[in-house]
Amino acid sequence: MSSNAVTSPIKNIPSCWEDDKRMTALYAPFRIREANPVDYDSKMKFWESNIENWCLEKNNCKFSVKMLQKEFKRKERVPLCLNTVIENLERIGHIKLKDDIYKMNPEESWTEWAVKCFVKTPVVWSFAKLKTALMERDIDDLEYVYINYLKKRSEEIVLRMENKNNNLYNTVEFQKLLTSEEIEIDLETFDILVLWMQINKIILVHKLENDTLFKFIDGKKNTSITDVDVSIYMLEKNKLSIEKAIEALEREKEELIETAKNFLRKGMRDTAKSYLRRKKALEKTLEKRINTSENIEILLSRIHEVSSDSKVLETYKIGLNALKATFKENGLSEDDVTNTISEIQEINEMHEEIQTALSEPVSTPLESELEEELKSILESVKEVEKNIVLPEVPTHEPKVTVKEKGGAQLAM
Repeated sequence: MSSNAVTSPIKNIPSCWEDDKRMTALYAPFRIREANPVDYDSKMKFWESNIENWCLEKNNCKFSVKMLQKEFKRKERVPLCLNTVIENLERIGHIKLKDDIYKMNPEESWTEWAVKCFVKTPVVWSFAKLKTALMERDIDDLEYVYINYLKKRSEEIVLRMENKNNNLYNTVEFQKLLTSEEIEIDLETFDILVLWMQINKIILVHKLENDTLFKFIDGKKNTSITDVDVSIYMLEKNKLSIEKAIEALEREKEELIETAKNFLRKGMRDTAKSYLRRKKALEKTLEKRINTSENIEILLSRIHEVSSDSKVLETYKIGLNALKATFKENGLSEDDVTNTISEIQEINEMHEEIQTALSEPVSTPLESELEEELKSILESVKEVEKNIVLPEVPTHEPKVTVKEKGGAQLAM
Protein backbone atom coordinates (compact mmCIF):
# COMPACT_ATOMS: atom_id res chain seq x y z
CA MET A 1 0.00 0.00 0.00
CA SER A 2 1.45 3.40 -0.96
CA SER A 3 2.10 6.09 1.61
CA ASN A 4 -0.58 8.29 0.03
CA ALA A 5 -3.36 5.68 0.24
CA VAL A 6 -6.43 6.85 2.10
CA THR A 7 -6.92 4.50 5.03
CA SER A 8 -9.47 4.91 7.79
CA PRO A 9 -9.03 4.01 11.48
CA ILE A 10 -12.77 3.29 11.84
CA LYS A 11 -15.37 1.35 9.88
CA ASN A 12 -18.06 4.02 9.75
CA ILE A 13 -15.99 6.66 8.04
CA PRO A 14 -17.65 9.96 7.11
CA SER A 15 -18.38 10.64 3.43
CA CYS A 16 -15.88 13.52 3.37
CA TRP A 17 -12.97 11.19 4.20
CA GLU A 18 -12.13 10.87 0.47
CA ASP A 19 -12.34 14.64 -0.09
CA ASP A 20 -8.77 15.95 0.24
CA LYS A 21 -9.78 19.59 0.31
CA ARG A 22 -12.36 19.09 3.06
CA MET A 23 -10.06 16.87 5.08
CA THR A 24 -7.27 19.44 4.86
CA ALA A 25 -9.58 21.96 6.52
CA LEU A 26 -10.66 19.42 9.16
CA TYR A 27 -7.03 18.51 9.98
CA ALA A 28 -5.92 22.14 10.27
CA PRO A 29 -5.80 23.95 13.64
CA PHE A 30 -9.02 25.64 14.77
CA ARG A 31 -9.57 29.31 14.12
CA ILE A 32 -11.46 31.42 16.62
CA ARG A 33 -15.12 30.44 16.74
CA GLU A 34 -16.39 33.99 16.27
CA ALA A 35 -14.92 34.07 12.76
CA ASN A 36 -17.18 31.27 11.50
CA PRO A 37 -19.34 29.58 14.21
CA VAL A 38 -20.99 27.15 11.75
CA ASP A 39 -17.73 25.71 10.39
CA TYR A 40 -16.21 25.68 13.87
CA ASP A 41 -19.10 23.66 15.34
CA SER A 42 -19.25 21.34 12.34
CA LYS A 43 -15.53 20.58 12.63
CA MET A 44 -15.81 20.03 16.39
CA LYS A 45 -18.75 17.64 15.89
CA PHE A 46 -16.77 15.72 13.24
CA TRP A 47 -13.93 14.98 15.63
CA GLU A 48 -16.10 14.30 18.68
CA SER A 49 -18.16 11.76 16.71
CA ASN A 50 -15.16 10.00 15.19
CA ILE A 51 -13.22 9.79 18.45
CA GLU A 52 -16.25 8.20 20.13
CA ASN A 53 -16.70 5.73 17.24
CA TRP A 54 -13.00 4.86 17.44
CA CYS A 55 -13.30 4.08 21.18
CA LEU A 56 -16.36 1.88 20.67
CA GLU A 57 -14.94 -0.01 17.67
CA LYS A 58 -11.57 -0.61 19.33
CA ASN A 59 -13.27 -1.51 22.63
CA ASN A 60 -10.93 0.96 24.28
CA CYS A 61 -11.96 3.83 26.53
CA LYS A 62 -8.65 5.68 26.80
CA PHE A 63 -6.57 7.76 24.40
CA SER A 64 -4.08 10.60 24.20
CA VAL A 65 -3.48 13.27 21.57
CA LYS A 66 -0.45 11.38 20.26
CA MET A 67 -2.42 8.14 20.08
CA LEU A 68 -5.23 9.80 18.09
CA GLN A 69 -2.75 11.51 15.77
CA LYS A 70 -1.21 8.13 15.01
CA GLU A 71 -4.61 6.42 14.52
CA PHE A 72 -6.08 9.19 12.33
CA LYS A 73 -2.97 9.72 10.23
CA ARG A 74 -4.05 10.32 6.64
CA LYS A 75 -1.68 10.52 3.71
CA GLU A 76 1.22 11.15 6.04
CA ARG A 77 -0.66 14.02 7.68
CA VAL A 78 -1.79 14.10 11.28
CA PRO A 79 -4.62 16.24 12.68
CA LEU A 80 -3.29 19.44 14.25
CA CYS A 81 -6.58 20.43 15.88
CA LEU A 82 -6.90 17.70 18.49
CA ASN A 83 -5.72 19.78 21.43
CA THR A 84 -8.71 22.09 20.97
CA VAL A 85 -11.05 19.10 20.56
CA ILE A 86 -9.71 17.50 23.76
CA GLU A 87 -10.05 20.75 25.67
CA ASN A 88 -13.66 21.11 24.56
CA LEU A 89 -14.51 17.49 25.39
CA GLU A 90 -13.05 17.90 28.86
CA ARG A 91 -14.87 21.18 29.39
CA ILE A 92 -18.29 19.66 28.58
CA GLY A 93 -17.58 16.56 30.69
CA HIS A 94 -17.34 13.97 27.89
CA ILE A 95 -13.80 12.96 28.86
CA LYS A 96 -11.80 12.88 32.11
CA LEU A 97 -8.12 12.49 32.82
CA LYS A 98 -7.31 8.84 33.40
CA ASP A 99 -5.51 9.74 36.63
CA ASP A 100 -8.67 11.44 37.92
CA ILE A 101 -10.75 8.39 37.05
CA TYR A 102 -8.51 6.18 39.18
CA LYS A 103 -9.04 8.58 42.09
CA MET A 104 -12.75 7.76 42.07
CA ASN A 105 -14.01 5.88 45.12
CA PRO A 106 -16.32 2.91 44.34
CA GLU A 107 -18.31 3.78 47.46
CA GLU A 108 -19.14 7.22 46.03
CA SER A 109 -21.65 7.92 43.30
CA TRP A 110 -20.66 9.56 40.02
CA THR A 111 -22.41 12.75 41.10
CA GLU A 112 -20.58 12.87 44.43
CA TRP A 113 -17.25 12.37 42.72
CA ALA A 114 -18.01 15.05 40.10
CA VAL A 115 -18.96 17.57 42.79
CA LYS A 116 -15.81 16.85 44.77
CA CYS A 117 -13.64 16.98 41.70
CA PHE A 118 -15.09 20.01 39.95
CA VAL A 119 -16.63 22.10 42.73
CA LYS A 120 -14.60 21.50 45.86
CA THR A 121 -11.30 21.12 43.99
CA PRO A 122 -9.98 23.95 41.75
CA VAL A 123 -10.28 23.03 38.09
CA VAL A 124 -7.88 24.01 35.32
CA TRP A 125 -9.58 23.83 31.94
CA SER A 126 -7.04 25.71 29.85
CA PHE A 127 -4.30 23.70 28.20
CA ALA A 128 -1.89 26.55 28.77
CA LYS A 129 -2.51 26.42 32.54
CA LEU A 130 -2.29 22.64 32.48
CA LYS A 131 1.08 22.79 30.76
CA THR A 132 2.32 25.23 33.36
CA ALA A 133 1.17 22.94 36.16
CA LEU A 134 2.79 19.86 34.65
CA MET A 135 5.88 21.60 33.31
CA GLU A 136 8.04 18.63 32.39
CA ARG A 137 5.23 16.42 31.10
CA ASP A 138 4.20 16.56 27.43
CA ILE A 139 0.53 17.50 27.22
CA ASP A 140 0.08 15.26 24.17
CA ASP A 141 1.02 12.22 26.28
CA LEU A 142 -1.77 12.75 28.82
CA GLU A 143 -4.30 9.93 28.68
CA TYR A 144 -8.04 10.59 28.84
CA VAL A 145 -11.06 8.36 29.34
CA TYR A 146 -14.13 8.76 27.09
CA ILE A 147 -17.15 8.79 29.42
CA ASN A 148 -19.65 8.05 26.64
CA TYR A 149 -17.83 4.78 25.94
CA LEU A 150 -18.29 3.76 29.58
CA LYS A 151 -21.98 4.72 29.51
CA LYS A 152 -22.81 2.95 26.25
CA ARG A 153 -20.88 -0.23 27.06
CA SER A 154 -22.52 -0.39 30.50
CA GLU A 155 -26.01 0.03 29.02
CA GLU A 156 -25.28 -2.61 26.37
CA ILE A 157 -24.07 -5.14 28.96
CA VAL A 158 -27.01 -4.51 31.31
CA LEU A 159 -29.46 -5.01 28.44
CA ARG A 160 -27.73 -8.22 27.37
CA MET A 161 -27.65 -9.60 30.92
CA GLU A 162 -31.20 -8.51 31.85
CA ASN A 163 -32.34 -12.07 32.72
CA LYS A 164 -29.06 -13.22 34.28
CA ASN A 165 -28.63 -10.68 37.05
CA ASN A 166 -28.39 -13.28 39.82
CA ASN A 167 -25.30 -14.97 38.39
CA LEU A 168 -21.80 -14.54 39.77
CA TYR A 169 -18.87 -14.21 37.34
CA ASN A 170 -15.15 -14.51 37.89
CA THR A 171 -12.65 -12.22 36.16
CA VAL A 172 -12.24 -14.32 33.00
CA GLU A 173 -16.01 -14.78 32.60
CA PHE A 174 -16.71 -11.08 33.12
CA GLN A 175 -14.03 -10.11 30.60
CA LYS A 176 -15.79 -12.31 28.03
CA LEU A 177 -19.03 -10.41 28.72
CA LEU A 178 -17.24 -7.17 27.87
CA THR A 179 -15.87 -8.48 24.58
CA SER A 180 -17.32 -6.43 21.72
CA GLU A 181 -17.61 -7.94 18.22
CA GLU A 182 -14.81 -10.41 19.01
CA ILE A 183 -12.53 -7.53 20.08
CA GLU A 184 -11.23 -8.37 23.52
CA ILE A 185 -11.10 -5.63 26.08
CA ASP A 186 -7.63 -4.68 27.33
CA LEU A 187 -6.96 -4.98 31.06
CA GLU A 188 -6.79 -1.26 31.77
CA THR A 189 -10.06 -0.50 29.97
CA PHE A 190 -11.57 -3.48 31.84
CA ASP A 191 -10.48 -2.05 35.21
CA ILE A 192 -11.82 1.41 34.36
CA LEU A 193 -15.16 0.05 33.10
CA VAL A 194 -15.54 -2.10 36.24
CA LEU A 195 -14.81 0.95 38.41
CA TRP A 196 -17.37 3.00 36.45
CA MET A 197 -20.04 0.29 36.80
CA GLN A 198 -19.35 0.07 40.53
CA ILE A 199 -19.72 3.81 41.04
CA ASN A 200 -22.97 3.85 39.06
CA LYS A 201 -24.37 0.94 41.14
CA ILE A 202 -24.55 -1.44 38.18
CA ILE A 203 -22.37 -4.24 39.55
CA LEU A 204 -21.00 -5.53 42.85
CA VAL A 205 -17.39 -6.65 43.25
CA HIS A 206 -16.08 -9.18 45.76
CA LYS A 207 -12.37 -9.91 46.13
CA LEU A 208 -11.29 -13.50 46.72
CA GLU A 209 -7.83 -14.75 47.53
CA ASN A 210 -6.99 -15.66 43.92
CA ASP A 211 -9.82 -14.12 41.93
CA THR A 212 -12.56 -11.50 41.87
CA LEU A 213 -16.31 -12.08 41.66
CA PHE A 214 -18.78 -9.80 39.89
CA LYS A 215 -22.55 -9.61 40.22
CA PHE A 216 -25.14 -7.35 38.56
CA ILE A 217 -27.27 -5.34 40.97
CA ASP A 218 -30.95 -6.29 40.72
CA GLY A 219 -32.91 -3.29 42.01
CA LYS A 220 -32.68 -2.87 45.79
CA LYS A 221 -32.47 -6.60 46.55
CA ASN A 222 -28.80 -7.22 45.75
CA THR A 223 -26.85 -4.66 47.73
CA SER A 224 -23.86 -6.91 48.47
CA ILE A 225 -22.30 -10.24 47.59
CA THR A 226 -22.95 -12.36 50.68
CA ASP A 227 -21.08 -15.36 52.02
CA VAL A 228 -24.02 -17.49 50.84
CA ASP A 229 -23.55 -16.17 47.29
CA VAL A 230 -19.85 -17.01 47.41
CA SER A 231 -20.55 -20.48 48.85
CA ILE A 232 -23.10 -21.26 46.11
CA TYR A 233 -20.65 -20.03 43.48
CA MET A 234 -17.86 -22.22 44.87
CA LEU A 235 -20.15 -25.26 45.07
CA GLU A 236 -21.29 -24.81 41.47
CA LYS A 237 -17.72 -24.39 40.24
CA ASN A 238 -16.59 -27.47 42.19
CA LYS A 239 -19.49 -29.43 40.74
CA LEU A 240 -18.49 -28.48 37.20
CA SER A 241 -14.88 -29.39 37.95
CA ILE A 242 -15.89 -32.77 39.37
CA GLU A 243 -18.15 -33.47 36.37
CA LYS A 244 -15.25 -32.80 34.01
CA ALA A 245 -13.06 -35.13 36.12
CA ILE A 246 -15.76 -37.83 35.95
CA GLU A 247 -15.88 -37.52 32.15
CA ALA A 248 -12.08 -37.87 31.99
CA LEU A 249 -12.14 -40.92 34.29
CA GLU A 250 -14.88 -42.54 32.18
CA ARG A 251 -12.75 -42.08 29.06
CA GLU A 252 -9.69 -43.49 30.83
CA LYS A 253 -11.73 -46.48 32.03
CA GLU A 254 -12.88 -47.25 28.48
CA GLU A 255 -9.30 -46.97 27.27
CA LEU A 256 -8.08 -49.43 29.95
CA ILE A 257 -10.79 -51.92 29.01
CA GLU A 258 -9.91 -51.65 25.34
CA THR A 259 -6.19 -52.06 26.08
CA ALA A 260 -6.87 -55.12 28.26
CA LYS A 261 -8.87 -56.66 25.39
CA ASN A 262 -6.02 -56.06 22.95
CA PHE A 263 -3.49 -57.78 25.24
CA LEU A 264 -5.93 -60.64 25.78
CA ARG A 265 -6.22 -61.15 22.02
CA LYS A 266 -2.43 -61.39 21.89
CA GLY A 267 -2.47 -64.02 24.63
CA MET A 268 -0.84 -61.74 27.20
CA ARG A 269 -3.22 -62.53 30.04
CA ASP A 270 -1.02 -61.20 32.87
CA THR A 271 -0.62 -57.85 31.17
CA ALA A 272 -4.35 -57.75 30.51
CA LYS A 273 -4.99 -58.47 34.20
CA SER A 274 -2.76 -55.57 35.26
CA TYR A 275 -4.86 -53.20 33.16
CA LEU A 276 -8.04 -54.62 34.68
CA ARG A 277 -6.61 -54.02 38.16
CA ARG A 278 -5.99 -50.42 37.20
CA LYS A 279 -9.57 -50.26 35.91
CA LYS A 280 -10.88 -51.54 39.28
CA ALA A 281 -8.90 -48.88 41.18
CA LEU A 282 -10.13 -46.28 38.72
CA GLU A 283 -13.74 -47.38 39.27
CA LYS A 284 -13.37 -46.78 43.02
CA THR A 285 -12.07 -43.27 42.38
CA LEU A 286 -14.87 -42.73 39.87
CA GLU A 287 -17.48 -43.86 42.40
CA LYS A 288 -16.15 -41.38 44.96
CA ARG A 289 -16.28 -38.56 42.42
CA ILE A 290 -19.86 -39.45 41.48
CA ASN A 291 -20.93 -39.54 45.15
CA THR A 292 -19.28 -36.17 45.75
CA SER A 293 -21.06 -34.68 42.73
CA GLU A 294 -24.42 -36.04 43.91
CA ASN A 295 -23.85 -34.63 47.43
CA ILE A 296 -23.07 -31.20 46.01
CA GLU A 297 -26.18 -31.40 43.81
CA ILE A 298 -28.35 -32.26 46.85
CA LEU A 299 -26.81 -29.44 48.86
CA LEU A 300 -27.38 -26.90 46.07
CA SER A 301 -30.95 -28.13 45.65
CA ARG A 302 -31.67 -27.62 49.35
CA ILE A 303 -30.11 -24.16 49.31
CA HIS A 304 -32.31 -23.16 46.35
CA GLU A 305 -35.39 -24.64 48.06
CA VAL A 306 -34.72 -22.58 51.18
CA SER A 307 -34.28 -19.51 49.00
CA SER A 308 -37.56 -20.29 47.22
CA ASP A 309 -39.40 -20.83 50.53
CA SER A 310 -37.99 -17.57 51.81
CA LYS A 311 -39.31 -15.76 48.71
CA VAL A 312 -42.76 -17.33 49.22
CA LEU A 313 -42.78 -16.19 52.85
CA GLU A 314 -41.69 -12.74 51.78
CA THR A 315 -44.53 -12.66 49.26
CA TYR A 316 -47.01 -13.64 51.98
CA LYS A 317 -45.71 -10.85 54.19
CA ILE A 318 -46.00 -8.32 51.39
CA GLY A 319 -49.57 -9.45 50.66
CA LEU A 320 -50.50 -9.28 54.35
CA ASN A 321 -49.06 -5.78 54.69
CA ALA A 322 -50.88 -4.69 51.54
CA LEU A 323 -54.18 -6.07 52.91
CA LYS A 324 -53.66 -4.31 56.24
CA ALA A 325 -52.85 -1.08 54.44
CA THR A 326 -56.01 -1.43 52.34
CA PHE A 327 -58.13 -1.94 55.49
CA LYS A 328 -56.50 1.07 57.10
CA GLU A 329 -56.94 3.31 54.04
CA ASN A 330 -60.60 2.39 53.79
CA GLY A 331 -61.25 2.68 57.54
CA LEU A 332 -61.97 -1.03 58.02
CA SER A 333 -61.45 -2.61 61.45
CA GLU A 334 -63.22 -5.17 63.60
CA ASP A 335 -64.49 -2.51 66.06
CA ASP A 336 -65.69 -0.26 63.24
CA VAL A 337 -67.58 -3.11 61.58
CA THR A 338 -69.17 -4.22 64.93
CA ASN A 339 -70.21 -0.64 65.75
CA THR A 340 -71.65 -0.16 62.27
CA ILE A 341 -73.71 -3.37 62.49
CA SER A 342 -75.04 -2.33 65.94
CA GLU A 343 -76.04 1.06 64.59
CA ILE A 344 -77.83 -0.61 61.68
CA GLN A 345 -79.79 -2.81 64.12
CA GLU A 346 -80.76 0.23 66.21
CA ILE A 347 -81.89 2.09 63.10
CA ASN A 348 -83.98 -0.93 62.01
CA GLU A 349 -85.67 -1.09 65.42
CA MET A 350 -86.40 2.61 65.29
CA HIS A 351 -87.83 2.21 61.81
CA GLU A 352 -90.15 -0.60 63.01
CA GLU A 353 -91.43 1.59 65.83
CA ILE A 354 -92.08 4.46 63.45
CA GLN A 355 -94.00 2.19 61.07
CA THR A 356 -96.12 0.84 63.93
CA ALA A 357 -96.94 4.33 65.12
CA LEU A 358 -97.87 5.44 61.61
CA SER A 359 -100.26 2.52 61.14
CA GLU A 360 -102.44 3.45 64.19
CA PRO A 361 -105.69 5.53 63.55
CA VAL A 362 -105.31 9.19 64.26
CA SER A 363 -108.22 10.83 66.42
CA THR A 364 -108.65 14.55 66.54
CA PRO A 365 -110.81 16.78 68.83
CA LEU A 366 -113.17 17.53 65.87
CA GLU A 367 -114.06 13.89 65.34
CA SER A 368 -114.90 13.52 69.03
CA GLU A 369 -117.31 16.40 68.84
CA LEU A 370 -118.92 14.97 65.70
CA GLU A 371 -119.44 11.65 67.44
CA GLU A 372 -121.14 13.37 70.37
CA GLU A 373 -123.37 15.39 68.04
CA LEU A 374 -124.41 12.30 66.09
CA LYS A 375 -125.28 10.57 69.35
CA SER A 376 -127.41 13.55 70.41
CA ILE A 377 -129.23 13.60 67.07
CA LEU A 378 -130.06 9.92 67.35
CA GLU A 379 -131.50 10.37 70.83
CA SER A 380 -133.69 13.32 69.71
CA VAL A 381 -135.01 11.28 66.77
CA LYS A 382 -136.02 8.53 69.15
CA GLU A 383 -137.93 11.04 71.35
CA VAL A 384 -139.84 12.38 68.33
CA GLU A 385 -140.79 8.90 67.22
CA LYS A 386 -142.22 8.19 70.65
CA ASN A 387 -144.58 11.24 70.50
CA ILE A 388 -146.05 10.49 67.01
CA VAL A 389 -149.62 8.83 67.09
CA LEU A 390 -150.31 6.77 63.99
CA PRO A 391 -153.85 5.52 62.97
CA GLU A 392 -154.69 1.91 63.42
CA VAL A 393 -154.08 -0.36 60.62
CA PRO A 394 -157.41 -1.18 58.80
CA THR A 395 -158.59 -4.74 59.04
CA HIS A 396 -160.74 -4.82 55.82
CA GLU A 397 -159.90 -4.03 52.25
CA PRO A 398 -161.01 -0.60 50.94
CA LYS A 399 -163.72 -0.37 48.27
CA VAL A 400 -162.84 1.29 45.02
CA THR A 401 -165.58 2.70 42.66
CA VAL A 402 -164.65 2.90 38.97
CA LYS A 403 -166.77 5.08 36.68
CA GLU A 404 -167.14 3.73 33.16
CA LYS A 405 -167.93 5.61 30.00
CA GLY A 406 -171.56 6.34 29.66
CA GLY A 407 -172.05 7.03 33.33
CA ALA A 408 -172.25 3.53 34.70
CA GLN A 409 -170.40 2.80 37.93
CA LEU A 410 -168.80 -0.41 38.94
CA ALA A 411 -168.05 -1.31 42.47
CA MET A 412 -164.91 -3.31 43.19
